Amino acid sequence: MTDAIKSALLDENPDLSMQFQVFKNAGSKFTATSKLMAMLSGFFGLLAALLASIGLYGVISYMVARRRNEIGIRVALGASRRTSCS
Repeated sequence: MTDAIKSALLDENPDLSMQFQVFKNAGSKFTATSKLMAMLSGFFGLLAALLASIGLYGVISYMVARRRNEIGIRVALGASRRTSCS
């Protein structure tokens, strides 16, 4: 149905074909910009999640490394695994 309307309008005014083309190009330009922004946002979101994961791993690794000597000393002095350390 839209093709019939378009052809009827073009029969009445042939200059409208240029305007149809302008609107088609404007719409594709807008969607291309939106797609680019969405892809960039997704990329930076994934990068932020990756950096946060690496940071959490580093903090936990540091905490375990600091406690490793303490745990070794407690075991050497005869503490059992079930003994709470408070």
